[in-house]
Amino acid sequence: QQALAQCKQWIADNLKKNVKLVEVSSTVKAAEMVAKGMCMCHANEATSHGECDKCGIGAAVCSRAGADGVGLVLVREDIQDNRSNQTRFFVITASSPPVHPVHALDSSSIRTVLSFSVDDRAGKVSLADIICVLVRHGVKFRRIHTRARRNIQWAMTYVAEVEAEDNRVALAVADAKEMYKTGDGQNHHNIFVLGSFECS
Repeated sequence: QQALAQCKQWIADNLKKNVKLVEVSSTVKAAEMVAKGMCMCHANEATSHGECDKCGIGAAVCSRAGADGVGLVLVREDIQDNRSNQTRFFVITASSPPVHPVHALDSSSIRTVLSFSVDDRAGKVSLADIICVLVRHGVKFRRIHTRARRNIQWAMTYVAEVEAEDNRVALAVADAKEMYKTGDGQNHHNIFVLGSFECS
């Protein structure tokens, strides 16, 4: 979805109106599907073009490395609408992330990545609630991204990069977690520390 959105104008200007755009889990997945001749009508099924009379020749929006990795021919390069566009990648594990030695570095060079969800319905934790708690602890927001939660109307998930001195992020997160607790003591939406990294 993100790759198609980043090339929306180029696609509109250069592809025929009847070209079907198919969203898959990643650009690598898209490249693999095209290389294997998989049917674009059923993006998550292993149907080949030979078994579907609705599909023509497929193409993928992906990186040069992704195309080379599966043997695709590069048709057009630099099709992004914004030439300054960049994509960053994070390494995330299922286990708890190690605590970054913040005390050993200038706090302005360390960013912590938080993930939290909010529900804008009355009586639920809002984005303003979370921001107020973090700011009260001296946490500074550097970036914030949002995605609508599937199958939950008005609920949003945010990923934020923040900075703070000492252990203020941990204290702020602990306070924010308390807001999520309901009468049964359960956290139906929550806030998580995904990890921290040194930025230049």
